[in-house]
Amino acid sequence: MTLKGVKDVITLLLFIKTDFKETFVEIFGFEISKKKDEEKKLRQVVVPPNTEGARDIYSNGALGGHFVEVYDSGVINTDEYNQILKYRQMSECTEVDKAISEIVNDAITYEDNTPFPVKINLDKVDLSDSIKTKIAKEFDDILYMMNFGDVGYDLFRQWYIDGRIYFDLVINNNKPKDGIKKIVHIDSLFIKKIRDIKRDSDGMITSIDEYFLYKPHMLTESMESTSYYYNQMENAIRFTKESITFGTSGIMDYNRKFIISHLHKAIKPSNQLSMLEDSVVVYRVARAPERRIFYIDVGNLPKTKAEEYLNSIMNRYRNKIAYNTETGTVDEEKRHMSMLEDFWLPRREGGRGTEIDTLQGGDSLGEMDDVNYFRHKLYESLNVPIGRLDSENSVFNMGKDGEISREEVKFSKFINRLRNKFSLGVFNDILSKQLILKGIILEDEWDDIAPKMSWMWTEDSHFAELKKLAMLKERIDVVEEMDQMIERYYSMEYIRSNILMQTEEEAKELAKQRDQEEAERNSTTAFENMGQDVMDRQNGMGDYADEEEEPSQAEEVAQRNKEAKQRERDELKQQKENGNG
Repeated sequence: MTLKGVKDVITLLLFIKTDFKETFVEIFGFEISKKKDEEKKLRQVVVPPNTEGARDIYSNGALGGHFVEVYDSGVINTDEYNQILKYRQMSECTEVDKAISEIVNDAITYEDNTPFPVKINLDKVDLSDSIKTKIAKEFDDILYMMNFGDVGYDLFRQWYIDGRIYFDLVINNNKPKDGIKKIVHIDSLFIKKIRDIKRDSDGMITSIDEYFLYKPHMLTESMESTSYYYNQMENAIRFTKESITFGTSGIMDYNRKFIISHLHKAIKPSNQLSMLEDSVVVYRVARAPERRIFYIDVGNLPKTKAEEYLNSIMNRYRNKIAYNTETGTVDEEKRHMSMLEDFWLPRREGGRGTEIDTLQGGDSLGEMDDVNYFRHKLYESLNVPIGRLDSENSVFNMGKDGEISREEVKFSKFINRLRNKFSLGVFNDILSKQLILKGIILEDEWDDIAPKMSWMWTEDSHFAELKKLAMLKERIDVVEEMDQMIERYYSMEYIRSNILMQTEEEAKELAKQRDQEEAERNSTTAFENMGQDVMDRQNGMGDYADEEEEPSQAEEVAQRNKEAKQRERDELKQQKENGNG
């Protein structure tokens, strides 16, 4: 794609009304155009898979001079709408809320020295350092516009519960090269992606137009009318594909009609657990108290008289009639002795007389194995380790030293998948549009850059720390074993990047730290050498003093030798004189 000017790249469609089957749709947003000459030459019959749960609209071509359009029933499916409400209702359940909090807490982690829980990694991207710096800065600006430092937890939680999340990207239509100026979150209940699929008379696909339809509270209207679709379109707002960022869970229902949440598979266990807990409460109330059984002797009274007699006995035991001397009235006070009704049974003549017996309460009222079974089943459906949610284990147990439970390994992989899905659906889309709008990269270049980018999320869980230390120990052992082969077969750069798994930024930081430490050591060594020189000089002054004393001793020796020689000469002279005499 070539950039001949902003107008060739960006088409603004703000506040434009177009006629659409006798309805008016306001079009908002912007478009990033791209040449599709090659795509137009391709003759396509099969519709691309609907991986984002969009609502498909099919146009079948001209028949008899009239343009025939076939629509799916409804723009936003009522099942999908009710499903989102069901997910949100489930999230208020105590057990489900606890599991969701455990997941989101592991996925979104904040540190004191970083404003955001995620940052971009461009080590494997083949771009200059200046371009990488600009991309990193634009990503930080996006996080600031999303207020991700404050509401990142809430956004990720909402995306996990609903299974989708929408953002409106607002730009200045007078200065489109300034990029995105505002990012607004849109409720998933009131927006839907549409695919307008047009075919020619031969059934070949001529174009697929994608856009988003937004209408607040659209599903509060009646859906029984056959013109429901047109009612939806009337006064609705149509957003261009580029002006909306749409991130999904990537999971679709069995009919491949709409996106479902990660909570979907927990609907049945959640309902079963709720029903069982309610039944347990009812059973406890109904069977816990002891109740009395009154066997009333009615003799040979007829049935009617026996019932009247039995009722009078019941009322006599239940009611207390008293005369109030102050008011002059008769007060009737009911005396209910139990939460539930006692049993009153008539007994005919010939049997035992009137008798009062006690009916024992239910047994095994403290058994909760069935409730715990469905609770564990609910946690398993949400991919949360049971040990994290078991209230009986107040201490978080990771297993033996150096060991990690299989459930924790699976949970860590699940968290990484969630992070990756959220990053690709939200961060990648917004960042690509921002870079293209500002002219930092071309649209064709993004296809090469995107697969090489990665997202680094903050980790602080005990499992991640234990795993990191274990992996670091293994890497250090491998480096020690390869020590003799580094110069012959491997380079230090290869060891750092492929064995120690150091990023480019980490390698530079470690090199900087090593240089500082080397400078400090050299400075310390120089200071120590200077001190040693001073001490040597001091010791040297003592040597010099000794050397100054040595000439004095030599003179004494020489003097003694001189005196000895003089004495020898005197003795020889004396001997000569005596011989001559």
